[in-house]
Amino acid sequence: MELIQTKNEISETATWGKLNKPLYVHTLVSSTVPGPLGPLSRESVGLGYIDRIVLLVRLDGGMLAAPKQQLVAELTEGVQKLKRQSTPANQLRATISWLEERQREALFYRSVSTVSIIIIVSSEEVWSWHVGPHGTFSGTIDKLSFRSTDTRMPVLYECGIPIPPLRFTESELQDNASSIFYIGYPLGYECTRHKVEANSVIVEADRGTFPFGPLADDGSWSLRELWEKNAAWRHGVPGRALVVSQMQEIEVPSGWEVQTTVID
Repeated sequence: MELIQTKNEISETATWGKLNKPLYVHTLVSSTVPGPLGPLSRESVGLGYIDRIVLLVRLDGGMLAAPKQQLVAELTEGVQKLKRQSTPANQLRATISWLEERQREALFYRSVSTVSIIIIVSSEEVWSWHVGPHGTFSGTIDKLSFRSTDTRMPVLYECGIPIPPLRFTESELQDNASSIFYIGYPLGYECTRHKVEANSVIVEADRGTFPFGPLADDGSWSLRELWEKNAAWRHGVPGRALVVSQMQEIEVPSGWEVQTTVID
């Protein structure tokens, strides 16, 4: 099997910079559209904040030791107890290490977590990290580029992952919103760095809002076009997305919810 090459743009020399201008983290929740993936998608989703870190968690699994929403709360609330580290790189590593340790605990046995993390380095720089069928876009409202690596099942099949012999009607849709990578599988970890200017937008899309692909890094879309593309939220999987910008307000599709948090 040909290995997927994800991006690792973590800078060991980067330091925490000043927040001369506030940054706004817009959490988008897609509308709920009935679809064939709905009965197959019973994940719980949660959001946590720690200083300049924003954590988005999707958790799934069967025969769990506790309800999924309780497990998500254990992660999103527990991460807030982490201490501030000396550098952004150390902070990111400490957060990932903590998630991995929790995943190995008996309470989380049989659970699978995919995660997106936003790191506010300064008013001028933001890092985006994720594992799982999540994707990162950056640019402006009118022109966004795909900045991460598509590690969903259609791409993995092309790399040599065997296609299951038993396929169902929903299998192709499910593949477009699934990956073999999760917390505890470092091969799928990915981090990208983004310069922030007055009109900049950084988008971290989860498996519900990440447009179906495979996607390459040579395309571009406006933010509106990104949400108009075919994605799992249109087939029964409620989606989440994090949008970071200096803009206090952003346009979202009709029926979607948005909650804004200021980092200053």
